[in-house]
Amino acid sequence: MSFNWNAGYLIDTDYAYSYFRELHPLYLQFLLLTKGYQCFPIKTACELGFGQGLSINIHATTSDISWYGNDFITSQVENANKIAKLSQNNAKLYDDSFQEFLYRTDLPQFDFIGLHGVWSWISDENREIILKFIQTRLSDNGIVYISYNSLPGQNNIAPLRELFVSHEKYNDFSNDTFETRIKNSLFYTEKILHNAPNYTKENTDSLTILKKLQTIDNPKYLAHEYFHENWKSMYFSEIAKNLESLNLHFACSAHTWEHLDFINFSEQQKKLLSEIQSPIFRETVRDFLFNKCFRKDIWIKNPQKLPKQEQKNALRKLSCILTCPLEKAPQTIHSLQGEMDVKDIYAPFYAILGDNKIHTLEELENTLRKYAINLDHIINVLLCLNAQQVVSITQNPSPEIKEKTRKLNAFLLQQTYKEMNMEILISPYTGEAFPVKNLYQLFIQAYTYYKEKNSAEYIAKYTLDFLTQHNIELFHKGKKHNIVTLMEETKNFMQELPLLQQLGIIEKF
Repeated sequence: MSFNWNAGYLIDTDYAYSYFRELHPLYLQFLLLTKGYQCFPIKTACELGFGQGLSINIHATTSDISWYGNDFITSQVENANKIAKLSQNNAKLYDDSFQEFLYRTDLPQFDFIGLHGVWSWISDENREIILKFIQTRLSDNGIVYISYNSLPGQNNIAPLRELFVSHEKYNDFSNDTFETRIKNSLFYTEKILHNAPNYTKENTDSLTILKKLQTIDNPKYLAHEYFHENWKSMYFSEIAKNLESLNLHFACSAHTWEHLDFINFSEQQKKLLSEIQSPIFRETVRDFLFNKCFRKDIWIKNPQKLPKQEQKNALRKLSCILTCPLEKAPQTIHSLQGEMDVKDIYAPFYAILGDNKIHTLEELENTLRKYAINLDHIINVLLCLNAQQVVSITQNPSPEIKEKTRKLNAFLLQQTYKEMNMEILISPYTGEAFPVKNLYQLFIQAYTYYKEKNSAEYIAKYTLDFLTQHNIELFHKGKKHNIVTLMEETKNFMQELPLLQQLGIIEKF
């Protein structure tokens, strides 16, 4: 007996609470601007298949954009609407199938339509409906973000996934728990591979891939990634054929790492790519160079390129912030060519950004000019730091956005170690989720509770009381946390406190 599917989509378990910055318009517009595209104001936006609705709620909370979205799993939509109501972000979230959403008469034209982790896991019929939705609902100059399993990188996983699903589909495991069924499918696949020398000889990395999947301690992720009835990977050219028929043009990747050709590719590879005239074929070749298994694409309807000087002026107006303490800022970067020491390259940037305050790119340009560092160089370094998720583009949030964000963060803190537990908080300045582990979330609750009386001792005691009352055991270096070890952790937290305050995550008292 197989899992329960609805239109080919697994519904035995809800989707995990996950945040995807690729759905963040501010982030996407930064990438588009680096490629010279004119970015028009986004007033209306839509996320198709929003899962638990975490991303859409964050982006609706931290902007003045009118957000709409759909998901057909009722429990997920209920949770998403609960978050929207608590943060008062006015997101309109519907318990609709794609077809029902397509034929709604109360939707506006959208300046942005995004779908993450949807396209490869739905039926051909639903893919056609989504294309129809984009065709009828995307405004002129509108942006589309779409992610999907891509070839050639998925060629190695596809046969394993077939074994996972077949093992589940053609056996009766109805008495087993959901987690056990997922685990057993993976281990039975390993048993098959150990008895299939002809296959493993030709597919030498199959066992390595399977072992890696077996280390993932998240059955919900594995279920939604590999156990849907529908699971399709495709070449970029297939996607391009669909979207170009809607008058959309491929702009660039939404994955910052793929903007780093200057460190990812050898001179010979760069020369190979430069000789290819067709942008579609060039992207296909890039996928082979990366062995790409998952693509994140940005497409534009009727794109307009900026003159070079206008592009530079627009870039200078952008602002950014270092989102980690200076002492934790990276000194190396990993690329397709291996690990690179970038300490000397990053040093002049850290000298400015190390105060964890917001700086404009124009300010960076004026300060770094003495080092013969121009705007193009600045953009390349910021792309690297953004890819490493230690620098974010910022906005100037209104008081209303700050208040909405405060309410959302208060809700997230209330969920610490509870059913909707999420180890993130939100910055109104970046408009993105910021990773904050559960222990630090408790520290923040204590800091907010005690205010001006804050000390490591007060915070540690509050945290220990919470853990004791809720029968939660946390360990530090193999031993259960106590007041002494919590005070040590609190001191580390206090060192990161100024950054959390600069990001607007914690109030300054």
